[in-house]
Amino acid sequence: MGTSGYLGDLDLDWSRTEFSCRVCGECISFAEEVFVVTIAVAQLTGRGMQYSQLLFIEDGDFLYEPVFLCFNCSEDSQEELGERVRDVPPVADAYAVIDCGSCRSGIRNGEVVALITHGEIRLSKRSPNGITGGSTFEVMDADPTVLCVSCINTLSKEIVDEFWTELVKQFNECPEGTEIRCWRSGCSADEDSDCANCKRQAG
Repeated sequence: MGTSGYLGDLDLDWSRTEFSCRVCGECISFAEEVFVVTIAVAQLTGRGMQYSQLLFIEDGDFLYEPVFLCFNCSEDSQEELGERVRDVPPVADAYAVIDCGSCRSGIRNGEVVALITHGEIRLSKRSPNGITGGSTFEVMDADPTVLCVSCINTLSKEIVDEFWTELVKQFNECPEGTEIRCWRSGCSADEDSDCANCKRQAG
């Protein structure tokens, strides 16, 4: 009887979740090692680097939905990204608080980044009435890979078949503005902007 219950728990642990790998489309199972890609804002605090996920102000939902990748697809896509930026000089910045984990460009406090976090999807603990809870992502590595806004757009638009339909942006700048980090020179992509690229986008 004890053996039967044990095998039943194993079946439950390795059953399929509601998530699938964005690259290969394979369904992700519970207890399978995966990576989740989230878009956040880098913030240097007295306790070190903190990351706040970007949410819609109105309803608190994700501005960019988290993306799940199986282990192999994550490794392959990050390796290809590394190959693409290997010979590209990093964008150095005197005000950087952290460097991009791929191109090594500096990232300033308050700038948008992508976090690639290693972990597992597990079942939530059962509630007192015995009903199984929903799934939850459990972090296995508390030090995620941090990508700058340029690298995450390269990964999402050129290496895989789109994580999100829209480009990841700092504000509302045009694609060229995102690439050159135009906001660092005072551009906020509004109608009073001095950035020619963002004026073209607005027009």
